[in-house]
Amino acid sequence: GDYAVQRHFDNFDLYGDGGETDISTTSNTNPAAKILERDRNDYKFKLYGNIYAQYEIADGLKFKTTLGGDYSHTKRDRWQGVKASRNGVAATRLDLSNDKRLHIVSDNVFTYDKTIGKHDINAVAGFSAEQWDYEIEAATGIGYTSDLVRTLSGATTIAEATSEEYQQRLLSYFGRINYAYDGKYLVSLSARRDGYSAFGPDSKYGFFPAASAGWTLSNEDFLRESKTINFLKLRVSYGLTGNNAFDIGNGDFRNQINSYPYLSLIGASSASFNNSIVNGFNPLNISNTGLGWEKSVEVNPGIDFGFFNNRITGEIDYYVKNTTDLLLNVNVPATTGFGSVVKNLGALENKGYEFVLNTQNTVGAFKWSTSFNIA
Repeated sequence: GDYAVQRHFDNFDLYGDGGETDISTTSNTNPAAKILERDRNDYKFKLYGNIYAQYEIADGLKFKTTLGGDYSHTKRDRWQGVKASRNGVAATRLDLSNDKRLHIVSDNVFTYDKTIGKHDINAVAGFSAEQWDYEIEAATGIGYTSDLVRTLSGATTIAEATSEEYQQRLLSYFGRINYAYDGKYLVSLSARRDGYSAFGPDSKYGFFPAASAGWTLSNEDFLRESKTINFLKLRVSYGLTGNNAFDIGNGDFRNQINSYPYLSLIGASSASFNNSIVNGFNPLNISNTGLGWEKSVEVNPGIDFGFFNNRITGEIDYYVKNTTDLLLNVNVPATTGFGSVVKNLGALENKGYEFVLNTQNTVGAFKWSTSFNIA
C-alpha cells in the first residue's frame, strides 16, 4: 500500500513573516518506506587451497615445494524502489557490482640441517612467486517504473557502467645460514632479493641482507658452575628490510594507479565539442619511473640474562632504525592537473633502549610473578 508522507517541515514560516521555507533534513520520506522499499544484498564466495610436496635429496638435505592460494567473488545489488522516496520514479535505481580476486603463491625451498661434532648448521635457500589478479565490474540503472523488474534492462537509463582489471606481482629469492658451535657461539647470515611489479624498471628489485651474532657466556667454563648467573648471552644484529606498501588515497582510478604508478596511465572521458558529447581519454596520474623500495636499516645489540635459578630473567636492548626513501603521497602544484604523486622522499630515525625484567617472587603451591617493561 501507500505510505504516509511526512510534510511537517514543508513550507514552514521560519521567520514569522508569512514566508514559506522548507527546513526538512530527512527528504520527508516515510521512514518505513526508506527501509521496506529498499533491498541490499551481498553474496560472497571464498575458496582456499594449499598443496605441497617434499623430497629428501640426501641426508639432511630436503626440498619442499608449496602451491597455495585463495579466490573470492563478491556480488552486490542495491535496489531503491518507486516508493522508497517521495520523488518516486525519478529516485529509483539499481546498483550492481561484481568483485573477483585471485591470489596465488608458490614457495620452493631447500633446507639443510647437519650436526657434526660440536658444529650445528642450518641453511635455507629458495624462491617465492606471488600474484594477485583483480576484476571489478559495476553498473547503475535509474528511472524504474515498477518494482517488479529489477534488472538493468528494465531501467530507463544506464547512468553508469564501469569495469577494470589490474594485477600485482612479487618475486623473491632468499637464503639463510645459521651456525652454532658448542652451544656458545652463534652466527646467522641471510639475504633476499625481492622484485615488485608496481615499481619502476630500474628500481623494481631490492637487495636486503641481514646478519646476527651471539655469545652464550653462561655455557663457558668460567660461568658454567655459577650459582648466581644461570644464563647470560650477548648478541648483536644488523638488518636491511624493504617496504612496498603505499596508497594514493581515494579516487575513481585508485587501484590502477596503485598497481602501475611508474606508467603514464590514461582513462576514458568525455567532453562537449561543437554542441555534442565527444568521447576521449585523459591522463590519470603523474608517472614516476624511479619509484622503488622503502628501505630500513636496523642495528640491535642486546643482553639476555637469568639469575638465581632463573628466578630473575630479562633483557636489555638498544636499537637504532634508519628508514630512507619513504613511500609518500606528495602534493604537487594544481597547475599539473593533479593533486599528488607517489615518491621516495624523506628519512626517519627511531632509536632507544628497552629493558625487560621478569621475576618469580614465590614458587610452589602459591605462585607470584611480576613483569616489568620500559622503553
